[in-house]
Amino acid sequence: GIDPEREAEKSKLPDRLTEGSYLNQNDDGILIAKGLSEYLKAGVGDTIALIGQGYHGGSAVGLFPVRGIVKLITSEMDNNFIYMTLPAAQTFIDLPDGYSGILIALNSAENTEETIAEIGNRIDTQTYDLLPWTFTMERLLQQAQSDEAFSVVLLFILYVIVGFGILGTVIMMTNERQREFGVIISLGMQRRRLAIIVAVEMLLITLAGVLLGCGVSIPLVQWFHYHPIPMSGEMADYMMEMGMEAVMPAANHPSIFINQVLTVTFITIVTTLYPVLKIRKLNIIAVTRL
Repeated sequence: GIDPEREAEKSKLPDRLTEGSYLNQNDDGILIAKGLSEYLKAGVGDTIALIGQGYHGGSAVGLFPVRGIVKLITSEMDNNFIYMTLPAAQTFIDLPDGYSGILIALNSAENTEETIAEIGNRIDTQTYDLLPWTFTMERLLQQAQSDEAFSVVLLFILYVIVGFGILGTVIMMTNERQREFGVIISLGMQRRRLAIIVAVEMLLITLAGVLLGCGVSIPLVQWFHYHPIPMSGEMADYMMEMGMEAVMPAANHPSIFINQVLTVTFITIVTTLYPVLKIRKLNIIAVTRL
């Protein structure tokens, strides 16, 4: 039992329609999942008899015309789900103005514990069960945690590669410019000032690289965020078994880009120590003879 307008906003259910039309607010019809419709051999315009148990233990019986067919994410849902309006569901099980469950969707998972505590202070937890998504999707959470740990390892390896790449470039640049540094110092430039100039020069090069990288990557990330990469084969089957849609969208949270910019900048600052120390210990006579 759903509120069609709110469900459309939350789960984009109308986008999953393969046949027929979506429910309106006072509809007495139903939407049936594609797998279930194939099993029952029921199409748009057919009528399905639902038989179950009512709220008070009595029989719940009703005839519902099929308004549309929807393709759902997982095979389990696609083979079992029927959607009807909330008033129709309440009438069917004889539970006027009642709910068997309420789903609360948050904008950020970081607010889960705080929200649970706040709701727990407002309801009778002896009568109602208050469950976080981590309880109902424990298997998926464990998989996400293992994936996150693996991602941290990959990021560390990537940062090491990036760090040595930058360091190698800095060492080569510094050694090639030793004669230049020696001549500049011989003409009266203070070593400290020269070191500052070189450090600022490296930071400006890094800033230009970061801006260019963001300029190229952000549009691509935005595109793949709104047009996810479809998965196929065993990977698609595995994702659907885990209760996820078989697509790979790109994450576009600003913190992702900010963290990478800060990390690359930090690596550059560390590698800048090499030319700074090299300039401070530079043997002017030796390098000017090169």
